[in-house]
Formats: sequence, structure tokens, C-alpha cells
Amino acid sequence: MANRVKNRQRTRTLISTGCLLGSVLVVAMFSLFAWEIYQQVITTRPLAGEPNAAEASADNVPLLPPTQQFQAAPTLAPLSDGEAVTPVTTAGETDTPTAPPTTPTLTPQENVGRIAYASNEGGNFDIFTIRLDGSEKKQLTTSWFGDWRPIWSPDGSKILYHSKQDGNWELYTMDADGENKVNITNHGGSDRFADWSPDGGKIVFQSDRDGDFDLFVINADGSDIQKITSTQADEYGPRWSPDGNKIAFDRETGDGREIYVMNADGSGEVQLTDAARGSYYPTWSPDGSKIAFHSNRDDNKYEIYLMNGDGSDQQRLTNNELDDFFAAFSADGQWILYHTNVTGGDQGNRNINMISLDGLLEREITSAESEERMPAWQPGQ
Repeated sequence: MANRVKNRQRTRTLISTGCLLGSVLVVAMFSLFAWEIYQQVITTRPLAGEPNAAEASADNVPLLPPTQQFQAAPTLAPLSDGEAVTPVTTAGETDTPTAPPTTPTLTPQENVGRIAYASNEGGNFDIFTIRLDGSEKKQLTTSWFGDWRPIWSPDGSKILYHSKQDGNWELYTMDADGENKVNITNHGGSDRFADWSPDGGKIVFQSDRDGDFDLFVINADGSDIQKITSTQADEYGPRWSPDGNKIAFDRETGDGREIYVMNADGSGEVQLTDAARGSYYPTWSPDGSKIAFHSNRDDNKYEIYLMNGDGSDQQRLTNNELDDFFAAFSADGQWILYHTNVTGGDQGNRNINMISLDGLLEREITSAESEERMPAWQPGQ
């Protein structure tokens, strides 16, 4: 009888232990599944402020290198308060730039520098660098929550980017080899889409720390922050002109976003674009004579556009069946990098392409199944 009771107790104990272990296993599996889903949402959803669009692919044209150089632009004088430039409206315009009489050629491989970009090939978005021919690929960051929008310092020795590794979007700098990562903002707001001043001493960026997105300037070491816009509208993606006098950016207007330029202290603001749907994320050519940006003004597709630094002569550069985003000039000003969605949809596969400034030559730089976004070409190389 006693043995029977002991056997029953032993059986109950084994059943209880088995149930407990089974419950722990189920909870662990569910937690792992939930974490994987969360990571997919964190790393694949578009950043706030980045346009969403259906995107597709295009054929690539064999690449030849550039010989033509930009004519040196005169130093840009600061704008005076209230100075006006009549915006050029190009809604519906579909012409690509007129081809020059000579064929561009690519500078020698050893002189084109490295390309920095964000990629999710490891599951999360991290910063990578690569040579134009696809060699010497190097992963610089390993963040669980995503690293975005690398921007080279003017001397090519450092990279500026924004990351959510500390729980909210912050600005970081690191050496070009990925060493010495530093959080330079350390604030509860969303600090993103930054750019270096031409001397490398200051950084301009967008932040919602005061409510809506405004533009701020901070020393490169994180000290002495100053607010340079205070409108009720959101401002995004500031970029410093090569001479340091001006900052280009885009602003929410109610009907989309338009590109503006102002003096580096926030004065003398001028609107440069006024097109259907919107114009986004301006970037200056190395000599300051041109501004590249992306817009969905034609046929509701995002394409890369060019205009003069004063907003005149706006022309579409890319002209294909895909949506193209985030232009970046080469150091000699003859080529533009951009990322494009090759599969379509908001979660589509983005790869990096380059196009000559005349629009005649185009080449695919990356073709992985992972996403490669927001390229930047190392300056002075």
C-alpha cells in the first residue's frame, strides 16, 4: 500500500515537472517569435519622413568613366533677409538633361574612394562601406535597432549616422573603419538626418525635441547646440553648402514637401521648388553649383532631379519604371549615387545605382537580396 502511494506521488511529481518545463518552453518559444516579429517591424518599416512608394526595376547600361568636370562655381554669398528667388515649377516636365557632346569617363578605381550605405543583410540595418567595383566590403556597425544615413566627414576620415541603439534616434560619429563610436546628441528627442559643416567642426540635423521637427546646429563634439528654425511646419534633411554659407533642406507644406535654402544661421530663407506632390532631401554638388533631390512630381513616381543652386533649371535626371531616392554626388561631381526599389512595394528590395550627370550612363552597384539604402561617396578620394 505504502509503495502504491509513493508511486502515485512520484507520478504526480513527474507530471507536474513535465507540465512546468513544457510551459517554460512554450513561453520561451512565444517570446522568441514575438522578438523576431518586432525586429522585422523595426528594421523594415520606412523611417518617418522617408517617402513611401511602389518601386520597380530597370535595365543597366554598361558604364564608361567621366572626363568632363563642373566649371568652378563662384563663392555663394549669404542671402539677405527677405531676398527672393522665383521658384521654378516643373510639374509634368519629363525631359531629361540634354546630352553633352563628349562621353563621360570614370576616374581610375584607386581614386573613387569608398561608398558608405545602410544595409539589412544581417537582419538589422547597419552601416557598411564598399568599393565601387564591389570589393573590400566592410561592416562598420552591429546594432539591434538599426543604423541609418551614413555621411562622410569633409576629409573622409569619419562617418556621421543616426541610430536607435540607445532606445531613441540619436546622432553618432565613428572613424571610417568603424572604431570610436560616439553618441553626440544624448537627448530624448528624435535626432536624425544630419550633415557636417565644410570644415568638419559643426553638424546640422533635424530633431523633434521641441515638438515638431526643426533644424539644429551642434559642435561635432556634441557641445553648444543652437536651434536655427522655429516654424510650425516640419523641416527635414538639412545639407550644408560646400562654402559653408548656406543650408538646404525640405519642409512640409501641407501639399507635400518643398526644398528651401537659407543662410547657415537660419536667416534669409528662400523657397526653391514649388511642384506637385513634393521634393525631398536636397544635396549639393561638390562645387555648390547644383542641387540634387528626389521628387514624385511626374507620374507619381520618385525620380532623381537636378537644379541650379538658386532653384533654376530643374530637370529630371533618372527616367525609368522605378522609384529612386537619396541622391549623393561623387567627389568630382560627375556621378550621382542613389537607391532604388527593384521589387516594388514599401517593403521592397532596395539596391544602389549610379548615373552620370548627363543622364546617359547608369550602373547597378549592389544587387543583393538584402536592402542597401542611402549611399554616400567618400569625399576627396
